[in-house]
Amino acid sequence: TEFSLPLGPKKLSINIKNKRKKNKFGITLGKKQKLFHLGKECEYISSKDINSATVCYSHGHIYYAFTYLLNEFKLTVKQNNQRKKEAKEKISNLKKQAPKKVAGLDIGIHNLLSIYINDEQTQSLIVSGKELISYNSNFNKRLSKIASELDDNVAEYKEVETSVTDDDGKVSTKVYKVPKEYNSLGKDLVQRRSQIFERRRLFQEDYLQKVSKKVVQYLVENEVDRLVMSKNLSFAKQKGEIQMNKQTKQKFYQLSFGRLINLIQSKAENANILVDLIDEAYTSKTSSLSADVNAIVKKAKKDSK
Repeated sequence: TEFSLPLGPKKLSINIKNKRKKNKFGITLGKKQKLFHLGKECEYISSKDINSATVCYSHGHIYYAFTYLLNEFKLTVKQNNQRKKEAKEKISNLKKQAPKKVAGLDIGIHNLLSIYINDEQTQSLIVSGKELISYNSNFNKRLSKIASELDDNVAEYKEVETSVTDDDGKVSTKVYKVPKEYNSLGKDLVQRRSQIFERRRLFQEDYLQKVSKKVVQYLVENEVDRLVMSKNLSFAKQKGEIQMNKQTKQKFYQLSFGRLINLIQSKAENANILVDLIDEAYTSKTSSLSADVNAIVKKAKKDSK
């Protein structure tokens, strides 16, 4: 359902003056050049020093992602290495310094994220997850409806053999009938299914980008220089070890917590906020008023070994 093809600057051409190729984007594949119409965006893209492009395919949709350097970042190799060195030194210096103001961030489902800043003036911030949950609920209803309609519009089935192992270790072969081809209405439903998957992906990406930006702006406005958060929720999701009821588990696995955490982390570091990632294991068994949290974290590390 998803595929991307990275291309260097030598493989690209953008034309805004040539009458035959006006407002077209060219990709050289082998010895042939393929042209794609981009419209008025071609003029904007041609004014930039394009560094690379990526052709992205996702659920039946094609996107072109262009990267270019702003004038202030057009550096020589020596200047670029110096800039990277200065950035590393800046982060190491931030780690050595005592934090002026610390914020703690926690990710959840119904409350998408909660932020607490450790001073007496700044209000805590809670971002509701209702909008994402509502959108995802409607997505699942539409997907279920399309799946039931597809079963009635199969033109031809094919048989597929699979090996099944029972509780006693005996291996047996089972034959299943799966759709091989759909009729015209079925093909339209397959296309519609791809469209709603892509719309959900775009909606989540747009929503999480906006939320992460607002969160970092809030931290900057309140002069926070250190953010403490955890990636445990994202790791637990990858391992599939979460014990929840079916309804809650569906919400949990279909929301992009890892993407949100990574966006907040990268944007915070760009805003000179040091991100401190901690392990939440066993901390629910401790008192927030006592000093035994570190001992519990050490125990968690020993258990993992």
